Amino acid sequence: MDELKELYIVYSELRPDEKPLEESEKQLFDYMKFNIPEGEKEIFYDTIFSVLGIREEYFFKAGFKTAVRLLSGCL
Repeated sequence: MDELKELYIVYSELRPDEKPLEESEKQLFDYMKFNIPEGEKEIFYDTIFSVLGIREEYFFKAGFKTAVRLLSGCL
């Protein structure tokens, strides 16, 4: 179980390269600027980032479960 804790700590301290994130956010803002009516921009933004957060959480949990299985020898 110490390996799992160590894996989680290492993952939580990783800082992803922010360049792709900044580029995708710029593209999103440009899209919103020219294609979304003014009154709907906040709703659109909140919806997109909610979906992105859920996706990130899903992939983290899937990776963490795989790591648990690998470390416990069940895979």
